[in-house]
Amino acid sequence: MLFDVKNRIIVGALRDQLDFDRQRSLADARAALQRVAAQLRADGDRARSQARRARLRLGRSRHEHDYHPGDVEHLQARHTLYHAVADALLSRLGKPDALRELVEEARASAWEEISQELSYRLTAVAYAPEEAGRDDRLRAFREELPTLLVDLQLRD
Repeated sequence: MLFDVKNRIIVGALRDQLDFDRQRSLADARAALQRVAAQLRADGDRARSQARRARLRLGRSRHEHDYHPGDVEHLQARHTLYHAVADALLSRLGKPDALRELVEEARASAWEEISQELSYRLTAVAYAPEEAGRDDRLRAFREELPTLLVDLQLRD
């Protein structure tokens, strides 16, 4: 969720030329929480369905998702856990302070990512080799190479 909100802030600022808007980011945070909670519920429901099929399964497994009666307890626990996490996420929707905290954390993370990239680009420019005279330097190196090789052979 933090990742989603952070990326929306970055895309809004850099691609769309938008100023930071706390209300828009709060809406993005709500949507991200709902999306993740829905995915968790779907995963939990899938685990419950797999547990039902596993009860009846006999024989050897054909792949890692070919569950057997011994996996039923684990699959039921997974169902319960996924739904509990989804409920916990959805409960944050009713807590304005939790949403504001998520947005502020995403904003700080977005700024950190942008500033690191800018710093890298500014530093990289400062250390970039000069293109002017490159051909001349390469030609001079090629001309000196035989002499350098002879010197190396004499040292051995």
